[in-house]
Amino acid sequence: MLLQNELTELDTYFKDIENKSLSIVQVPENKYLCIRIDGFKATRNFLKDILVNEEFNNNLNSSYKKFFQSFKKYFGKDKQSSIICSFIVNDEVSIILNKNLDNDGNRVMKVSTLAPSSFSSYMTQSYKGKNIFFDGRPLILNEDDISKYIRYRYLVFKRYAYWKVLRLNNYPTVNEDKIKKDIDNSIQAVKEINKINDAEKITSTIKFLVTNTKEIPSFSEKLNNKTFLLNDINTIIMNYLNYSNKIC
Repeated sequence: MLLQNELTELDTYFKDIENKSLSIVQVPENKYLCIRIDGFKATRNFLKDILVNEEFNNNLNSSYKKFFQSFKKYFGKDKQSSIICSFIVNDEVSIILNKNLDNDGNRVMKVSTLAPSSFSSYMTQSYKGKNIFFDGRPLILNEDDISKYIRYRYLVFKRYAYWKVLRLNNYPTVNEDKIKKDIDNSIQAVKEINKINDAEKITSTIKFLVTNTKEIPSFSEKLNNKTFLLNDINTIIMNYLNYSNKIC
């Protein structure tokens, strides 16, 4: 199966979920709330014209650590962690919360505003003299959706990464849909100009952070090989969910 075909299917599926989630006030029982946080003009201001901005990436990763420490147990029930996993790419952070949470953790609007405002504060503190803003959107997921969602955001970012390499190298047809909106064609074009290493430098910045199976929540990075095959993601997610269900 071509990557673009897979991405198109996932894009249709999750955009439908996103649209339906906008009208949901309370997370239904045994469902999972995902908050996708996006930087407002952050790509244009920090990432657009450079292959990798290490300072921005480090500050965003540090902001997530602060967020995790503040909220890892706030919404959780008993020994349960509030957060299952997070996926960080570019100026985007997707945070997937546990099911059946306490302390307003099931209030979609509350969490959807709290998370991006926290990141706005953390990142603004990192860049003195610059105000950095994030917005957020909720998605209500089934258990089976979690791994597919991570795979989806990985493919979106991979397509962007390869297209970015082409743009930075002034590839002739870089803004045509056959390149910009087709991950397979973008990958092939990057191979033709011998810039695969540049694309891999960008994709190596991905952070897939999963809460550890411990009573005192912490997190660790998973899938350092950056392949993000669906079965591998699912194994990691289910390992945590099986643990979380036992301690509830």
